[in-house]
Amino acid sequence: MRKFISCLGFSDYKQTCYYMGDKDHASETRFVQKAILDLMPEEEKPQKIFIATTPEAYERNWISKDGVDGLEAELKRAYPDIESGHFMIPRGENEKEIWELFRTVLEYLEEGDEVIADITHAFRFIPMIMITILNYAKTVKNITVKNIYYGQFDSKNTHNPVLSLKLYDQLLDWTQATNTFLRYGNSRDFTAMATRDMNKKKRESTSREEQNSASDINKLSKALDMFTSSISTCRGGIYPKGDQSIMQAYHKLDEALERVIQKDNQSLEPLNPLLEIIKKKTEIFRTAQTENAYKMMDTGMAACQWCIDKDMIPMALTAMAETITTYVCIQLGCSEKADDKKFRENIGSSAVAYAIAGMKKTDFKFNDNLTEEQRNLIRSAGEKLSRDFVRLAEQIKSLRNDVNHFGLSDNTNSSTKILEKTKTYFKELSRMTGWEEKTGE
Repeated sequence: MRKFISCLGFSDYKQTCYYMGDKDHASETRFVQKAILDLMPEEEKPQKIFIATTPEAYERNWISKDGVDGLEAELKRAYPDIESGHFMIPRGENEKEIWELFRTVLEYLEEGDEVIADITHAFRFIPMIMITILNYAKTVKNITVKNIYYGQFDSKNTHNPVLSLKLYDQLLDWTQATNTFLRYGNSRDFTAMATRDMNKKKRESTSREEQNSASDINKLSKALDMFTSSISTCRGGIYPKGDQSIMQAYHKLDEALERVIQKDNQSLEPLNPLLEIIKKKTEIFRTAQTENAYKMMDTGMAACQWCIDKDMIPMALTAMAETITTYVCIQLGCSEKADDKKFRENIGSSAVAYAIAGMKKTDFKFNDNLTEEQRNLIRSAGEKLSRDFVRLAEQIKSLRNDVNHFGLSDNTNSSTKILEKTKTYFKELSRMTGWEEKTGE
């Protein structure tokens, strides 16, 4: 349901002409609430009107007195078909009253409501509480904030403007969506914001520049979605499409970020600092390498770091195990075959297994289909891989199996141990492969 919520003060309000953008289209009234209802676009017209009053505001401005209509009478006369009423709130003079105010306002919001708020006459810090309540209700009651209005009043002016503060509410949403992406690697909130706000901008704006900027943000959100999906589904190979390759998805994301940031569009100015942070945080995926094997190494290590920072442990362990195979292919002098699926399985992975068997003094059985040359290449791992590296590879393999088998393997670990070991193993792998030196971490 669409609801209009406002606070009524206890000042002696004067008659004035309120306007939104166009002075020729104004509403003359004592009450900014009625002016906002008169002037708001049709898609914001509410089905219910709730006015919060303190006892003093109720006596002074809600009820009619001495032949002068209060807000109650004005609303019922102007909007007889819309349910309107008031509810009492405390003045918020102590913590108990602040929480009572919070709970009272929240009670008037229901699941899925669309809310238009007016904070013109909210007493002292109540505007901040109202904004907090609205953001809280977005999560607990899935409401949508259609708009937030503030009426400026100067007694010296015959006409006073009503301002929309929707941009600041949107900025809070964009900030939260960006934070969710940076902390948890999830771009869904960002994509939802882009779809909602930019599609609306494209529909309503007559400016070609704004429409183009909205299109750029939509493309950016799709690139961000592809990037996070390629990581969460472990797409570590070298393929031309972004949804098949973390590396390609990163390039598309970086290009989309650069395109938006460089345009310097005023309507997107509040977003630019957030986009700059995304650009900086994803730069660990940038690589200057030209050979596929080294590109895969950089991408794999960056993905490990990204996933560990966001507690995406199964993906981190998978990336580590496969990056170890890539590293082994390079150490065996076969970097050109590191992205070949059969070579990785028959030679790369087997070389790791051979080295582990040698370290543990257990038997190793070669695949019957291997040539003697391939067997010798696998045997060379015993000399080309350090004992510390082999031990680390075995530990990572064991931990990955534990996690991928849902903790139902023989070597099960506690969740705390898995987190600790993953971070420790990655730090050791970073040192052994030179990634630590490259990133300075």
